[in-house]
Amino acid sequence: MQTLVVSDTSIFIDLLEIGLLSSFFEIGWEIHTTDFVIQELTDKDERERVLMYQRSGLLTIKVFSGEEMLELLKMFQEYQTQSNLSIQDCSVMYYAKNCSALLLTGDAQLRKKATLDNIEVRGIIYVLDVIKDRGLLPISELIEKAEKLNLLNPRLPKNEMHSRISQWKTELNEDLPMEE
Repeated sequence: MQTLVVSDTSIFIDLLEIGLLSSFFEIGWEIHTTDFVIQELTDKDERERVLMYQRSGLLTIKVFSGEEMLELLKMFQEYQTQSNLSIQDCSVMYYAKNCSALLLTGDAQLRKKATLDNIEVRGIIYVLDVIKDRGLLPISELIEKAEKLNLLNPRLPKNEMHSRISQWKTELNEDLPMEE
């Protein structure tokens, strides 16, 4: 059975910035997002590159019904008194919870709130791990992409990123043939 994931905007942006969007869609997950996330992709080129995967059947974009919108707005208003979650954040959290899906986000507040609501949450490092584990990219290229992401995204957990990159470099060196 395919893993059902709901992605927020930050995951798409990180993947676009380091050129790994196509690898993300090769993982084999059933990938969903919401129309609020698509609207948040303000760069037309980025939005079009994501929408290409919808047209090819690899991305499902949830458009909420009137009844669902009322529930979502109620949730958004409730969370506004407790946190600073955006309507986009609430939309992916609401959708992931209702679908029993894994929520992918790089937003610390969304991660915290979703975890409190018993929603399984992972971030971009997990996505990179899965790309590596599935052999979708040579490890040397994955290291380059991770290092670039580490420079571009100040919100990443730096210690975890450095640890992962070091681990991958060690694995890469172990895989290299010994010189005679």
